[in-house]
Amino acid sequence: MRRLLRPALAVAAIMLAAAPSHAQEEGEPLTTWRINMIDVRNGGLERWQEIIINHLLPAYETAGLEPPQLHWVIDNEEWDMMVIHVEHVGMDSLDEAVRADIATITAAMVEREGSQEAVDALFAELRELEERTATTVTKSHQ
Repeated sequence: MRRLLRPALAVAAIMLAAAPSHAQEEGEPLTTWRINMIDVRNGGLERWQEIIINHLLPAYETAGLEPPQLHWVIDNEEWDMMVIHVEHVGMDSLDEAVRADIATITAAMVEREGSQEAVDALFAELRELEERTATTVTKSHQ
């Protein structure tokens, strides 16, 4: 029995390992998502949301880019907010040095806020409001 079981398990393992590569055949729609988990300092959630909703999200729209989705984390005491970004350049979005969208969003914020200093102050305030953050990237086949 062992003689049959071990080779069968080996074949099954090889087939399972090959499944992801088969699922990613050329031409198949694939979406890359960047998910930021945010733990906001006590008492800072309302201001954090105000900066994101009133300043950052409109800059995406001004730049002609799809704004990220904001999700309030309800059943997890570790995190307050989840920000979900669709990364239109796929896994290349991991290299911030080549991401043109960052410059485009920053320029739109400067246009909306009136100066680079005002934008820098908003981002500094966001960093102060955030106790900690975690980021993950995932892909989905559609």
